[in-house]
Amino acid sequence: MSETLLIAKNRDLYFFPYCTEIDVWSRTELLDAMANPLLSVNQALWSEKLSHYQLIIFLDYGFSPEMAVFVKRYTAAKVVLYFWNYFAADKQLLLAQTQAAKVVDEIFSFDPIEAQQYGLLHNSTFYSLNLKNRTLPIQYDIFFGASNKGRVDQALELEKTFELLGLTTFYHITKGEGKTTSEYVPYDQYLDFVFQSRAILEIMREHQTGLTLRSMEALYFKKKLITTNPVIKDYCFYHPHNIFVLGQDDNAYLPEFMQKPYEPVKKEILDFYDVSAWSQRFAHQDLEAFQRLEYKNFQNVE
Repeated sequence: MSETLLIAKNRDLYFFPYCTEIDVWSRTELLDAMANPLLSVNQALWSEKLSHYQLIIFLDYGFSPEMAVFVKRYTAAKVVLYFWNYFAADKQLLLAQTQAAKVVDEIFSFDPIEAQQYGLLHNSTFYSLNLKNRTLPIQYDIFFGASNKGRVDQALELEKTFELLGLTTFYHITKGEGKTTSEYVPYDQYLDFVFQSRAILEIMREHQTGLTLRSMEALYFKKKLITTNPVIKDYCFYHPHNIFVLGQDDNAYLPEFMQKPYEPVKKEILDFYDVSAWSQRFAHQDLEAFQRLEYKNFQNVE
């Protein structure tokens, strides 16, 4: 039985089903109880569910301060809020509300730059070593999979550039997020698109610098990454044979970049981002490891 609980909007999304080293709940398990007086007052039931945990991690997406208030009734665990998304206006509001309510023990950001900017603690993004690369025939040079967050026009312009350079593309763009959108595909099926491609295209939001899932997929499955992230070269896994930075590297070099052999990344770095090591860092931070294995310019908030 794990001593760590991760509470996400939906435990079936992304790679969460593979995070077997920790327990993962959907937020509905709490919301249903909070809305049902018969469940919420069942002290014995919720004490049994929560009392053995030493650490409870709320992801920002789907979190409300009332959820932390609820779990704290039934556990002495350390409760943290982990921002796994760029600090757009809605996330800034959530941060202010949570800080004012004083309902969590610590607040972390996945982005070392934004952690500094907002005076938060930092822990890296995370992924799972339990996901394995499936060998499928390569069908595309570049794959782009994302929800439409104002990036479609840029993606389509880049597609024209790629085609002029003789590179093939496959785009899967959804109109919304999560399972409710008609274009939704399960994550395992999404990964088949990754496995059939030589490179992954990552388009960041304006001012966004934190690593996305696209970076982790490229890293763990040994795919080239073509990205607009302006600070990606400061991350310890960066290698010019593996990562092409749009707006910094010459587009004319892209076909040659695609032909370069992939340079393997140290296993120590893959281990660093794995959910097991990630979850342990909420209790025992190794600041030297952040500089050595994650971000070269890392500075923790004192």
